[in-house]
Amino acid sequence: MMAMHPRRQLFLDETGSEGTDGAERQRIRLLNWNISNPSKRRAVEQVKWIRSVDPEIVILTETKLSDGCRYIHDRLLALDYGVVFPEPLNGGYGVMLASKHEFTETGFSGYVEADHRARVASIMLGHAGFEFEVTGVYVPIWRDERKRRFLECLIDGMSKDEAISRVFCGDLNILEPDHKPRYPKFEDWEYSFYESLLSLDLCDVYRLFHPDEVEYSWVGWKDNGYRYDHVFASQGIIPFISDCRYLHEPRMSRLSDHSAMLAVLDYS
Repeated sequence: MMAMHPRRQLFLDETGSEGTDGAERQRIRLLNWNISNPSKRRAVEQVKWIRSVDPEIVILTETKLSDGCRYIHDRLLALDYGVVFPEPLNGGYGVMLASKHEFTETGFSGYVEADHRARVASIMLGHAGFEFEVTGVYVPIWRDERKRRFLECLIDGMSKDEAISRVFCGDLNILEPDHKPRYPKFEDWEYSFYESLLSLDLCDVYRLFHPDEVEYSWVGWKDNGYRYDHVFASQGIIPFISDCRYLHEPRMSRLSDHSAMLAVLDYS
């Protein structure tokens, strides 16, 4: 994990006071977004957009030890987030988790090969008398045995801790079995990973609010759309979730090639 940044440098997206009123929020906004390993210039604009959403929990995928991702890491720390940023090996990709609420970094209980461990990060939060784990994942895009093993490790790890209330989210690079359209290039085991998550008593939170919507988080140059980015939650968390939707603005404005997801947990 990257070290905490010493106080206090001036950041390029700062426009005014940085503080909050200190009141504990009873509503948690969780932002899940593939930031596509930005340049520092684009990272500055990404932070401005994240601040406009003002989430309490942030899950960022397709991160690297790049100038852009380091900037985001340091900037989130300065904005009073606690940040977990596992160090990817050999120039690989990973995930970054940040929370304005206190948390414990838990790691991931399943075995993941060393080169890919930075693609999974987990934290345990306690809020409003309720404890739950947030796991952020960036699943490899490859369509081969490496990806299959990675998905199997995720299921195996969560199967060992089924009693934990959790939010499981990220760019999963898989599609739901009835995705429209259904792409034949995807293997059966990629589609079945979605069903394996449901078998762990997790709910596709987006589908809870949009059961029949055809919406995409990534769109190719031929306008072929894919719903790659997901938020799943344990059944015990579902009663507290008041909203889940895609935010397409950052993709349409080319801050990233992915739309973001916003899920809202409401304890009021």
